[in-house]
Amino acid sequence: MPTSLEAVRPIELAEIQEARRRIAHTIVRTPLVRLELGAAYPDIRLKLENLQPINAYKLRGAANAVAMLTESERKRGVWTISAGNAGQGVAYAALRAGVPCTVVSIETAPASKIERMKALGARLVPVPYEVAWKALGERSFPGVEGTFVHPFDDHNFIAGHGTMGLEILEDAPDAVAVVAAIGGGGLITGVGSAIKSLNPPLGRSPSVLRKRFRTGRRRSSTEPGATAYSRACGSG
Repeated sequence: MPTSLEAVRPIELAEIQEARRRIAHTIVRTPLVRLELGAAYPDIRLKLENLQPINAYKLRGAANAVAMLTESERKRGVWTISAGNAGQGVAYAALRAGVPCTVVSIETAPASKIERMKALGARLVPVPYEVAWKALGERSFPGVEGTFVHPFDDHNFIAGHGTMGLEILEDAPDAVAVVAAIGGGGLITGVGSAIKSLNPPLGRSPSVLRKRFRTGRRRSSTEPGATAYSRACGSG
């Protein structure tokens, strides 16, 4: 376990923009598709991250985090902890970089994700959820060597996720809210960092959205602006 961790700090727009250039040949720029529910519903659009090569958004963060490692860190191989999505992302990025990968996997992970991680060349070490969570905090696991890539508490991982926010604002510059799932917090931190930097009022939209949910108010289909949802296909 590292003797000290990098202090928590804001993710800068420049980091996200650099991450975008860095991972451009690894990830797919996914479409923002309008969800057709009828005239009585607001303009809702889905960011289809399930179209990434690994079927999930985690590839963005993993690709950036692995690319940012030093040569000596890569030579040691990489490892992570995951229920499937981050494991696939790190395994895919490691495969592209030509380095070995180990995933301490949660034993209740879907069989399809287990098979995908194996197919990407990862060595799996299945453990109970509680053991995996403890290892996340300690950033170490007995018998697993290499450079640890944290699946959400990592500035480079988060910056990679932020590239999704850049794409959302390019495709829906009039968006009034962006809704993202929260697991470990890496996705929403990255996307939120990008959006707040480029459109500060939109960065405050959760309070507006919460009020709408509480009152049950629907925005008229003639009211300007869209709501973008990240279809991230789960966490882990």
